Amino acid sequence: MSGIEIAGIALAVFTVVSNGISHFVQGVKTIKYWRRYRIKLQGYAANMETQRVFYLDTLEGLLDGIVESDKDLAEMMAKPGALGWQSENYDKRLRQRLGRSYDVYLRTVREMYENLDSLCGQLGLSSTGEVLWNEYSIVDREMQRLKITVSKNVHQRLIADIDTANKNIREITRQSSYLEPIRETRRMNDLNRHWNRHLKLIRDHAASLYRVFVSGTNWKCRCKSRHAVSLRLKSHPTLLEEISLTADNRLKFRILLSNILPSKSLPGTLQWQEIETRSSTSMRHPMKSTASLIQMYRDANLNVASSTKTATLTSCQLPDSSISSATAIKNLCNEVWRDTHSSEMMGFLFDEENHEQNHEHYLYRVDTLPVYNSQSRSLHDVLSETRENSPLGTLLKRERLELAIILTSSVLHLEGTWWLNSQWSSHDIHFHRRLGEEPTPLTHPYLSWRQCAVADKSSTSTRKSTIGSGTIRNESLFALGLTLIELCFGKPFSALRRPEDGDLLDEATNKNCAFRLLAFVYDEMDGVYGDVVRRCLFQAFDVRVLNFNIEEVQNRVLEDIVVPLVENLKISKGDSGTR
Repeated sequence: MSGIEIAGIALAVFTVVSNGISHFVQGVKTIKYWRRYRIKLQGYAANMETQRVFYLDTLEGLLDGIVESDKDLAEMMAKPGALGWQSENYDKRLRQRLGRSYDVYLRTVREMYENLDSLCGQLGLSSTGEVLWNEYSIVDREMQRLKITVSKNVHQRLIADIDTANKNIREITRQSSYLEPIRETRRMNDLNRHWNRHLKLIRDHAASLYRVFVSGTNWKCRCKSRHAVSLRLKSHPTLLEEISLTADNRLKFRILLSNILPSKSLPGTLQWQEIETRSSTSMRHPMKSTASLIQMYRDANLNVASSTKTATLTSCQLPDSSISSATAIKNLCNEVWRDTHSSEMMGFLFDEENHEQNHEHYLYRVDTLPVYNSQSRSLHDVLSETRENSPLGTLLKRERLELAIILTSSVLHLEGTWWLNSQWSSHDIHFHRRLGEEPTPLTHPYLSWRQCAVADKSSTSTRKSTIGSGTIRNESLFALGLTLIELCFGKPFSALRRPEDGDLLDEATNKNCAFRLLAFVYDEMDGVYGDVVRRCLFQAFDVRVLNFNIEEVQNRVLEDIVVPLVENLKISKGDSGTR
């Protein structure tokens, strides 16, 4: 029996006992010479009614906030048999509120219920209020009444035990009410520290993937200029259970690799292969060579409790057999485009450019064979189509929110890394599909292609754009606001501009257009979405520098931009759960 259910049953029995003693007193009045006993019983009745009121007040305080509706709480207080007393969700919240006191509370309420039940039996009543002496003769009933009336020691002991239990429950409730906000603050602080560590891992691994696939030396082939790479975007987890880790605590990413085939075979044909990377990190030993580092890291995977001379892992990793036997990929081009009918691990790549940490990326094929005759369309292209022909035109508000969450999360993950240009736009968001397939759902966006073996690091620019009387503190965030407006109306910015916004197709015109449309965003979507767009455009965050490498900035963007959209999506799905 749950804590919430036993509390309701005890309340019901309290009512039965209180009414039963009052009824018992009325019966004693018919006996002329029992005045002294009648006064004593009246005292018991008053005491039990007081205990019942105390218990009601304690329950109301205990359930405040657990039962969110005042109407539901009032019904539960008035009707101990109401369905709310059987709610598993309420009991889950009660456990969270009481913490380690839950078992003590449960035992105390159960003991009080047992004492109340015993008192009911002495009064000739069941715990449901049924009279147990109806089948007795009048003489037997009066003899039972006499026996109970003169057994004052039994009554006093039971009532004293009930009083003690009631006080203990009241004290548990008081202490829990005092400790709950303290525990919640501590929990949120721990959760924020966890998110910060997790976000740092995402950003570090994303930057490492860029060095490995784009600007590094892993492409040792002569055709590397024909290779390009695109990173799949994903939403940021907002609940501890949603963190995208593999069973061995490695972060997962999706990478799309492309290859333009030579003109002699299939002129102009684009060949691509999607792979999943599982990334992990250890501290780099300053005195080790690259070859020994790789061997040392593999040894650390085989034996986490290795000597202090080996790498110290940032997270406990329990390797499976494929990871423990993985080998370094020597020729990435041959390995990626090799014909195979298996999705086994391809091997791992090592980030040699990071001199502080060892980033190791294990590669798995998503498709067993490379894909030919593929098609790529940007979000801008999709928005430019007529509403009748565009898949965006049929998207529900919930589906727009899902894409908006992915875009906002991606800025949080990638701003300041080389994957995301500071002045990115809907031109840089792509959707891929095989030719002949149904139109791709807009749930798996990728960043635009990056030519491999080209050190393009222009996106790390932190310049500020001054437009009119205002300053864009962070261009990536401002670009996010523009893209969210496009997504809101289902049109590219070029179709949303008006002559009053400006004559030039520049940042000033975009800003004027965005500010003009902001009020309509609230009408088209809702207040939450509009507030997120407003924060992206005005960037009125109370921080000195709007740099995404700063933990405080990450927290502000997560809480003020990403989380509101996630909560809004839950509401649209009919889910009232919170972070």
